[in-house]
Amino acid sequence: MHRNRRRSGRAGHVGMRHRLIHAYYSVDMDRVWDTITDDLPPLLATLESMIESLIPPPSVKTND
Repeated sequence: MHRNRRRSGRAGHVGMRHRLIHAYYSVDMDRVWDTITDDLPPLLATLESMIESLIPPPSVKTND
């Protein structure tokens, strides 16, 4: 794979994890920062939406 090409999806996550764990001395900090600022916000929004869809809305109690 070309060095400057970013992998996406699971392959990209696994590759970044491998580099951070096993080859931390050669980590491209600009790429890490790009991941944090560009890739994490949409991922978090997706996860939050998925979690909200799993949690039932609170029931409203009345004093009848």
